[in-house]
Amino acid sequence: MRRNVVGTVTLLTVTLMLALSGTSLAHRPHSDGGPADRGCVPIFGGATYVGATNVSCRVARKVARGVINGRFFERWACARPAGSFGHCHGRGSRRGAMVHWAVND
Repeated sequence: MRRNVVGTVTLLTVTLMLALSGTSLAHRPHSDGGPADRGCVPIFGGATYVGATNVSCRVARKVARGVINGRFFERWACARPAGSFGHCHGRGSRRGAMVHWAVND
């Protein structure tokens, strides 16, 4: 009986650890937390989609345009800068904000 209880507790612990590890990675920089809350007007003449989460579209478009053009923003941690797609997580006062972009093919 004791072996069965220990085995069950071990199995539940491992299952919970594996299930929750993905959740803890969801909002780390260089990991995509999912789709944006809203779509913004595309940049570069409609060639690049921009999405915003917890930030205005005006700021999201400015950040996406700047990062694609090689600029660095102190309050943003970005993945895939200057690529055909990517995203930035807000730092400091921008914490919780995200900006996404992707080239419209």
